[in-house]
Amino acid sequence: MLATETTPTIQDLNEMDLEKRMKWQSSGGRVMTPHGVAKVYADSSSNGKIVSIAAFLDDRSQVFYAREIGWETETEHSARMDAERIAQMANKRKRRTKSPK
Repeated sequence: MLATETTPTIQDLNEMDLEKRMKWQSSGGRVMTPHGVAKVYADSSSNGKIVSIAAFLDDRSQVFYAREIGWETETEHSARMDAERIAQMANKRKRRTKSPK
C-alpha cells in the first residue's frame, strides 16, 4: 500500500509495475524517506527493483538510498565514501609493497 497517493516508499516503488513507476517519475518523483519527503533527481533500477536513489529534501539537503545500505544523509554518505576510498588506497599500497617470496 502506498504511504500516500503521491509519496511512495522504496517498498512501494519496488512493488509498482513499470507503467506506474513511469507515471510516478513524470508526476515529480517524490519518495518518503526516514528523513522526510524527498524529490528524486537520480535513480537506478535493475530487474524492476530500485538499486539507488539520490534526492533532495525540502531544506535542499541531500539523501541517498542504496539497496545494500539503506537511506543515508549527505554527511553519512560522504563519510562512508571517504572511508571506502581510504581503504582502497591502503589496499593498493599493501599490494605494491609486498615483496615476492
